[in-house]
Amino acid sequence: SYHESAGDVAVGIFQKSGEEYSTGGDFVLHKDHNEVHLRDLALRFDSTRWVASHPSAIRWGSGGIFVDKVELKNGKDGRIFVNGNVPPEGVGGLDIAIENFQAADLAALTQTDLDFRGLVSTTARIEGTTRAPRIRAALGVAEATYGGTRVPDVRATATYASPALVVHVEAADSGRQLAVVEGRIPMNLGSGAGDLLPDAPISIDLT
Repeated sequence: SYHESAGDVAVGIFQKSGEEYSTGGDFVLHKDHNEVHLRDLALRFDSTRWVASHPSAIRWGSGGIFVDKVELKNGKDGRIFVNGNVPPEGVGGLDIAIENFQAADLAALTQTDLDFRGLVSTTARIEGTTRAPRIRAALGVAEATYGGTRVPDVRATATYASPALVVHVEAADSGRQLAVVEGRIPMNLGSGAGDLLPDAPISIDLT
């Protein structure tokens, strides 16, 4: 429903493979920004169900991006959490945390046939402004298999500050380090900062 720049929405998606995604809430369209208030949010993958812990809100527009405590849990040890803001000017901070998300569920969400499983955990902090963001992130993939075959665990860190993304990736099997990758990739993530991938040198070292 929609009336005088505001409305209510409920969406349900049901895939033949059994996955279900649903959300309900209301929205408001302002001249300088838009906002969505989520009353409920749920994702079901096979036997795992992710449900929003409480109502939340997302706002975006000329005032930047604002997320008010979006959180989903799977009833076990899984958690997805996003909270904070990234303004066009001044000081901001957006925190993202994902704990024990099954990679196979992501494949189901995107409807790919990639036979990969593994528990993904990540934390990220976005600071600065939408014009000049700064990012610190860490990622881990554990208990991973591809096509039913065990593959190494992966740990990675990444930092971004214009004009480059710097990454460090380690692969290990039963605690034994197998490979290390160090990379520096030119990148523009700020709004109006030019090409996302500028024509500049890339550096990647693999040990």
